[in-house]
Amino acid sequence: MTSRRLFIWHRIIGCTLAGALLGGGLETAIAPPPVHAESILERLHNLIWPPTNRGTASGRRRGGAIRGNCAAVNNPSAGVRELIALIPQNNEGKTTSAFPTFWFYTPTFQFLPSDPSSANPAPVQVRDGEFMLLDDRGQPALKAPIPVTLPDQSGLGRLTLPSDPSAWVNRKGLEVGKRYNWFFSIRCDVNQPAKNPSVRGWIARVEAPPALAEQLQKTPKKDRYGVYITNGIWFEGFTLLAENRQAAPDNWAAVLKELELATVTQAPIVVLQPIKSGK
Repeated sequence: MTSRRLFIWHRIIGCTLAGALLGGGLETAIAPPPVHAESILERLHNLIWPPTNRGTASGRRRGGAIRGNCAAVNNPSAGVRELIALIPQNNEGKTTSAFPTFWFYTPTFQFLPSDPSSANPAPVQVRDGEFMLLDDRGQPALKAPIPVTLPDQSGLGRLTLPSDPSAWVNRKGLEVGKRYNWFFSIRCDVNQPAKNPSVRGWIARVEAPPALAEQLQKTPKKDRYGVYITNGIWFEGFTLLAENRQAAPDNWAAVLKELELATVTQAPIVVLQPIKSGK
């Protein structure tokens, strides 16, 4: 990473970590479901809109439609022109995985070059994004940010953390009982990276309760997202719901509505493919 990019990331990180304490301490164990029965929709709502007395971790779910010379292309069928992280409103979610999957709504972005010699410079479609992960002390958890290729069209992008030990500082992925600060940016303007659309938030790896494996084994694959949701585990719950959205259209529509994305229930799901070094 160049010294300029490191400087920009440090500026962003400094502003973010300053507010991290607002989110309170990490609960290393998953709280058991309440005694009274709740529907999956109620649990989804409570995960996305947690009680306000728990505080809000510093973050930003929405990346803006226009940042500097970078603008999202209007998609009339979707009506969404912002980079959006699919996370709870308090900017933090739990996982039981060392290598969880992150989700983003990624509209098509165009970069308008500043060309004084041209009255109407041609916009260029942006094809690159970048993901960065730090521990709760602000130290890199990944040895380097992950550059990714963006899809040709607007959609729901998924990015799974690498399982290759060589990609990690600790050589083993997210650790139980720890919180991590993540950042995802659209690489529009290499000269002004601070103005690029970006989102950020927190993820906490928790220890799975002993009953979780048994609950999953007894539940049909298409319904296993509900087991995670009931146990308050956002990342696996959302991922499994997205993968089985055709089998649970009402719950899928409900969760996207809660995330202010009611118009993109039929949006394509694409993999944000990491760009291999040397290419």
